[in-house]
Amino acid sequence: MSESTIENKKIIQKILSEILTVAPESIDTSRMFTDYPNIDSIVMLNLMIATEGEFNVQFDMSEIEKYFGNIDDLAEHLSTKK
Repeated sequence: MSESTIENKKIIQKILSEILTVAPESIDTSRMFTDYPNIDSIVMLNLMIATEGEFNVQFDMSEIEKYFGNIDDLAEHLSTKK
């Protein structure tokens, strides 16, 4: 795993923790977002918007479908998108 992917994971974990108002370390980066009972479509939309803003990128629908499964996948994709 590249250094940028590791850093991206930390940033996304922090974003999600702020949205959910939980401690960042309570979020398992490999756990699927659908496995969290408190993550719904509004949380996912907020995560997408915040991630786009933080990384200065835009996601198309195919990227959202493919890479918004968990933090690990999203962080790795962002490392290639920059």
